[in-house]
Amino acid sequence: MGMTLGLSVGCSAAPEKPSATAHISSQSAKAAISTQPVEAPTKPVSEEAQTESSQRAEATEPTQVNGLYFYGESPTPEEPGKKYLFFRQDGNHIIGWESKWHTDDRSCLQGQRNGDMITDISTAIAPIGPEESWWFVPGGAVDLNDYYQLPNSPLPDIARELLEMCTDILNERSVVEQSPTHGLSAWVGHYTFGEYNPGPPAPLSMSYGIDLLDGTQLSTGKVTIDGHMTAKRMMIEVRPEGPNRVGLYLQAHTGELNVTETWPEPGDLLLQMETLYDGQIRII
Repeated sequence: MGMTLGLSVGCSAAPEKPSATAHISSQSAKAAISTQPVEAPTKPVSEEAQTESSQRAEATEPTQVNGLYFYGESPTPEEPGKKYLFFRQDGNHIIGWESKWHTDDRSCLQGQRNGDMITDISTAIAPIGPEESWWFVPGGAVDLNDYYQLPNSPLPDIARELLEMCTDILNERSVVEQSPTHGLSAWVGHYTFGEYNPGPPAPLSMSYGIDLLDGTQLSTGKVTIDGHMTAKRMMIEVRPEGPNRVGLYLQAHTGELNVTETWPEPGDLLLQMETLYDGQIRII
């Protein structure tokens, strides 16, 4: 379920690109001696084609030099609808962004660069609306041979700003992944909300209570769900899942009615709580 809900009971503040390769035929070194030299016909190549071939060849040359790198599906920066990649490289590690220009399709990424391949990528997909949050996706690879390498100067105005934003988001994600209780103290408190389903078959109102515990019980909590012929009591595990989101996972049932209903199993995700830009909490 996904909904934005006001909290009613006091709670603590929640926080087809061809590569250009020169081929030298060994036949030239073994040409037969002739008294009538023959010049092989050549096909004229336009300056535009030569430039394009040169730019694509640059993109195929592997490099491991630290610094900033800018790549694009087009040899021209900021072409609407074309994908661009900008990243900072430190050793084999890269962190940066990928964006389809003049669209909402953009993401942050970090990974390992080996020659023209970036592998072991972790991606953070940007939210589209104010009620969405960053979505983290593991895995993937990028082949830089699919892009033109573009000059670092001048850069699009937003390039460095996006890089710094992505650096902050991905670094925060790394901290969350390394610490099972990172940021959980900001979520400690009691939360209540209601849900109404007009039916069919009949209208149904449900009330939820969530207690996220502190101290030695940090990362644990209790959930109560009450409604018509329903009373559920559960112990939960609380896990940080982003800079502004926690996940509530079932540990055990502690008492309920209507036991013929299908229940979640221990370890199943029950719901997520997320802090929005305006301070409200959204239940997902």
